[in-house]
Amino acid sequence: METDLIILEDLSAQEIEYFNQIIDACNSYDETGYQFDSTDDFKVEGNPNYFLLFEQDDPVAAVYLFTPGTAEAEIYAFTLPAFRRKGYITRLLQSVQGELKRRGTPSILYVCDSRSSSGNAFLESRGLSIEFSEYLMLWRPPLIPLQETDVRLRACCERDTGKLAILQSSAFYDDIARAEQIVESFISSARRDVYAVVTPDDTVVGMIGRYLEEGRVYIHGFTMAEAVRGRGWGRQALTRMVELCYTEDPSRPIVLEVETRNAGALALYESCGFHLRSRFDYYRQGLKWIKLLR
Repeated sequence: METDLIILEDLSAQEIEYFNQIIDACNSYDETGYQFDSTDDFKVEGNPNYFLLFEQDDPVAAVYLFTPGTAEAEIYAFTLPAFRRKGYITRLLQSVQGELKRRGTPSILYVCDSRSSSGNAFLESRGLSIEFSEYLMLWRPPLIPLQETDVRLRACCERDTGKLAILQSSAFYDDIARAEQIVESFISSARRDVYAVVTPDDTVVGMIGRYLEEGRVYIHGFTMAEAVRGRGWGRQALTRMVELCYTEDPSRPIVLEVETRNAGALALYESCGFHLRSRFDYYRQGLKWIKLLR
């Protein structure tokens, strides 16, 4: 059967529709919860992140990359149910291999909804195992009244980069340089609002961000300084962020993700009105592994 693969840096309205069609069909068949956001504000000019495969001029498989830094690339891969087991994802990943080698990306993360039996089987058949998993959580009204005023949210600016990078490095990244890169991209983004969690004397004790995705608000980068944890300040900060998002647009869903092993954070989010929606598994592998696909 004649096939055609295209690699794209930017997407037209028609190509966005192709991605949504494929992902929606996979979600319906596999009962998964993927959501495609074509407004990736981490994308670097000159780096194509979108791969589409056509059979007889019809889109049947797709891969897209999410690359918030240079250390790794997240890979999301989809094939229409009727076109699986034809090697289409393998072909797409060969193109991904070439692109990521060009960039010098040392590590990849395959992101797979835990409900996708075919996706998990594909990755496990290649000797990969789950490195970690995250819950996607959805906030549900009503707003929870909050009387405490120990901390407030203040919009961040460039002068906050150093302090926020230390927080990010401690919570999420071992490398302070990478943490600074991430924080700088957050602050400069046109689609992200980043807030410092501060005490009345403007001491920075945490940070929290929100990303205005297509159709929802994604809360991210939330962390509190270790020295102030256990005081209830994290709950105040998250509640204030939810209040801000909900007040601005009550119709837009509010979501966040939390590592499944982080019991403390999970309990905090549930106490603020968030509920489990799905679980995403992350499989890591270096680029050398992809050579096996040839």
